Amino acid sequence: MNSKARLLAVFPALLFIAAPALAHNGPHTAGGIVAGIVHPFTGIDHLVVMILVGVWAVRLGGRAVWAIPAAFLAAMTAGFCLASAGFALPHYDAMIAASVLVLGLLVAFASRPAGWVSLPMIAGFALFHGYAHGAERAGSGAGIAYIAGFIAATALLHLAGSWGSIVLRRRYGDSADRAAGTVATVIGLGLLAALS
Repeated sequence: MNSKARLLAVFPALLFIAAPALAHNGPHTAGGIVAGIVHPFTGIDHLVVMILVGVWAVRLGGRAVWAIPAAFLAAMTAGFCLASAGFALPHYDAMIAASVLVLGLLVAFASRPAGWVSLPMIAGFALFHGYAHGAERAGSGAGIAYIAGFIAATALLHLAGSWGSIVLRRRYGDSADRAAGTVATVIGLGLLAALS
C-alpha cells in the first residue's frame, strides 16, 4: 500500500470518535483561560468545523485565507455574547450539525462560492457555535479569560487546518482535503441523524 493510500485509509477511523459529539462535559466546565482553551477540543462537532474553516479558507485562497477565519472568530464571539446575555437561539444543535455537513461537502467537492456567499454563511455557522459555547457556560460566571481561551484555541485550530491542508496538498494533491471533507460530511450526517 503506497503512502497516499495509507493516508486515505486513516480518515474513516475518525468516524468512530463521532459518538461523543455535542457532549461537552468534564473538568473544563470550571471557568478560566484553560477551560476556554480546552473547550473546543471536547466536541467533535466544534473540532471538525474549526479545522475545516482553515482548510476551506486555504482552498478559496486570496483574501479568504484570513477573511474566512476572521469572520468565524468574530461571529462566534457574538454568538457567545448573545447566549451570555440570555438571548434564545433556537435549534442551535441542528445548525451546528448542519455546519459540519455543509463544510464537509464544500471541502469534499472543492467548492469555491463567491465571498458574498461564503462570508455570511461561515459567520452564520459561527454564530451558532459561539452560542453553544455561551449556552453551555450559562450561570458559570465565565469571564474574559474563558472567552480569550476559546477564541485562541479556535484560531489555532483554524491555523492547523490551513497548515495541514497546505502541507498535505503539496504531497498528495487534492486527495487529502477531499478525504477529510468526505469524512466530515459523514460525521455531519451522523450528527443530524442523532438529533432526529
